[in-house]
Amino acid sequence: MPNGFWVKEIPIEGFNNVSQLSFSSDDKALGIASVDEVSVLSLEPDELIKHGCKWAHDYLKNKPKEESDRTVCDDIK
Repeated sequence: MPNGFWVKEIPIEGFNNVSQLSFSSDDKALGIASVDEVSVLSLEPDELIKHGCKWAHDYLKNKPKEESDRTVCDDIK
């Protein structure tokens, strides 16, 4: 536990060798720097929901645990 903080390494999909993370001053974006690129990811709730629905699309359409889950993202554009 360095400096009294709990530290856990987590993989960030699409990024290799992340060297730095930084939040924007308004906490609405996260900057990620890796060995080969720099990206800015939106932390706006609407954008996170869109991204999550896009990521889960195939699962929701084909293998949801509940039938009602199939349509949970239908209104998200």
